[in-house]
Amino acid sequence: MDSTTTFTAESNFGCTSSITDSVEVFAIPVIALPEGTYEYCENQLVGISASATTDDQSSISSFTWAIDGEVVSQTNPAQFELDDIGAYVLEVVATSNHGCIGTFALEQPIVVYPIPTAGFTWSMDQLNESPTVLVSSTSSADVVQTAYKWKAINMPAAARLKLRR
Repeated sequence: MDSTTTFTAESNFGCTSSITDSVEVFAIPVIALPEGTYEYCENQLVGISASATTDDQSSISSFTWAIDGEVVSQTNPAQFELDDIGAYVLEVVATSNHGCIGTFALEQPIVVYPIPTAGFTWSMDQLNESPTVLVSSTSSADVVQTAYKWKAINMPAAARLKLRR
């Protein structure tokens, strides 16, 4: 937007001087991120895209993404990896071709969860007529869902599988 501005200077003796010039004012970029939750597992590659709008005379020339104040990407969409568990503040900065800067921070933090450790032990009970394989989980305590996949190789057809958590 062009605006005509006049500046008048007056000395303590009453002498005045004026200058009139036009001033261009450009809009600050407005940034938006997709709605939803931002929850990830540690070491997961994150991909997020922002949209930014500005006035008809401007365009977005750059994006900067920061996690807790540390720059993690300067591309849009951004891709970065979150290595540590916790809650983090995500901020996006968009700069227009006229140097106007818009900033957006998520209201809710990005949450990074630990990767569980999967494990099991097994033993074979061959005293019965049909042998039994006993499987016990040794997965980390934060495992809430456990799935077992059983593939018998060279096991008698009468073998049974018993699972213990």
